[in-house]
Amino acid sequence: MTEGNKKNNDRLFHIIFVVYCFIIVYFMFVADFFGRTVPYETYRYNLVLFYEIKRFIRWSTVSSVGFWWMIVNVFGNILMFVPIGFFLPKAFKSFNFWGVLTGCFTMICLAEYVQMISHVGILDVDDIFLNMTGVLLGDILHFGYVYINQRKNKKLSQESVNQDVQQV
Repeated sequence: MTEGNKKNNDRLFHIIFVVYCFIIVYFMFVADFFGRTVPYETYRYNLVLFYEIKRFIRWSTVSSVGFWWMIVNVFGNILMFVPIGFFLPKAFKSFNFWGVLTGCFTMICLAEYVQMISHVGILDVDDIFLNMTGVLLGDILHFGYVYINQRKNKKLSQESVNQDVQQV
């Protein structure tokens, strides 16, 4: 890949990453689908881990609508954050495995707090847990991808050296 192509790919990646971050902000603070346009009258929060998840699971056994909302809540909260864990180390080269987890945990907690004080959502430790599960999965996928590519590149460079030695 030429240097110009690499710069264009990096630029495209950064644009996609910024758009993705705006999409997350939209879902967390604006999306009418999740009732974000009608503010709550009081602060709402859940500080009991797995309380809301258990409630969604119980509700899912009663109705098909409940099942749909359980899927959206549990898997949506995980899947929405997998790309952050995967792409954040590429966007910020200085972020290592723990840097990604620490930075994302801080930002997710801040976002949950802002949802509560702005009355557009609930500060929910279950959401924090599910979002961080997604970040962790993405982070593991990223560093696994990097590890495999490094091994592949090392193998290719070793093969190139072996071919050069054989030609001499």
